[in-house]
Amino acid sequence: MTNADSAAVVSRKAMHMRTRQLDFRDWLIVAQALHGARVRIIAETGVKSDASPTFAKALAKWVKANKWASQWMGDGKSSFRSASYWLVDNLDAVEAWRSGLSEPDRERWSHPETLKREFRRAHLPPKAKLTVSEEMAALRGEVLALKAALAEAERKP
Repeated sequence: MTNADSAAVVSRKAMHMRTRQLDFRDWLIVAQALHGARVRIIAETGVKSDASPTFAKALAKWVKANKWASQWMGDGKSSFRSASYWLVDNLDAVEAWRSGLSEPDRERWSHPETLKREFRRAHLPPKAKLTVSEEMAALRGEVLALKAALAEAERKP
């Protein structure tokens, strides 16, 4: 699907946004269109990053020209754009992970920001649980190390 096709599909879907909740495929179309716009704007402006002021100006111009995008980007919310870019860049891994989810979780976790958060949470290494006494011992060790560093710093002229 080309960016123009994506934009047309998203535009039609955006009109219905208020009457129903978007599902994963709908959000994916939005994410792909935003990602495509990002790639095109970077290529057209010659910037190296989307953090550039030149990129921001070109993006604002693109949003103004693509009214459907203003529904999600009118406030310039970069976390949504970032999650959309991440979703497209990691689509194979996300779809594989989603295939193992329960139906309610797949329905509930469809928005790019939610997907990114839950995907990362699911792929974090498990934290070792410390007992209270182990935690206190670790904190005492940190306090002693900080006191020693402070004493050393005070000795130096």
